[in-house]
Amino acid sequence: MTMPVDQRIIGIFQELLGIASNLMQTRTCGDGYIGNSRTTYEKVSPELATEWGMRCLNVIRRVFGADSDYYQAFKEQSSGFGCFDNYSYVAQGLSILKAAKDD
Repeated sequence: MTMPVDQRIIGIFQELLGIASNLMQTRTCGDGYIGNSRTTYEKVSPELATEWGMRCLNVIRRVFGADSDYYQAFKEQSSGFGCFDNYSYVAQGLSILKAAKDD
C-alpha cells in the first residue's frame, strides 16, 4: 500500500529538517581577512549546505511552484550557501523551509 501524497511530502520536509539539524551542528566561528580588512565569520559545511539547499529547492518548487514566495526566498538565500560565512544564509533558509512545511 502506498503512502498518501500529503504524508510523503510531510515526510520529505521532516527529513530535510533533520538534515538541517545535522548541518547546523557543523557550525564553526573564526576570523580572517577579506582583502585588507579583518572580519569574523560563522559557517557550516558549504558542501552539505549546497546539497541540502538543492534538495530543499527541488521540494519547494515541486510543492509550491517556482513562482511561489517560498521558492523565490529560498533560492535567494541559497546563493550564499557556498560562501565562507554562510551560516546566516543557511539559518534563513531553514526558517523558510520551516514556514513552507507549516503551510
